[in-house]
Amino acid sequence: MNLYLSEFSATSDIERSATYAEATHAVISFCGKNSVHCWRSNEFTDYTEIEKRIKGSDIFVALVDQYWNSSTWKGHEFVYSSGGPSMVDGIKGKQLTKRIAFLVDGIEFPSCLHRALEPIVVVSNISALNDALAQALPA
Repeated sequence: MNLYLSEFSATSDIERSATYAEATHAVISFCGKNSVHCWRSNEFTDYTEIEKRIKGSDIFVALVDQYWNSSTWKGHEFVYSSGGPSMVDGIKGKQLTKRIAFLVDGIEFPSCLHRALEPIVVVSNISALNDALAQALPA
């Protein structure tokens, strides 16, 4: 089982909130405890490779903070995970049925993503994130 973690890579001079760090740790810890391979978006720079990882995933998790929210590409990752077209070749992606958006520190769900296909589990605290991750596992 594979999980794609959509996170915005920020330089070390940009300070992230403690909640962001906790959410990142929660996802990585969940993967380790449940034998789920985690593909972190910040490990890839090639769009073809990023879309390949999303397509090969069973679970998509977006850590939505102000930096993620300002990125056109992060929005594309989310849309692609809902079966939207590729930025590389225009071919539609695979619609992942297990998509989680973690809203960091009260940020609102991006309005541009409201048209993305369901299902989307939107959570805003670590406990709810852990519950959503657990529910994403096969029965």
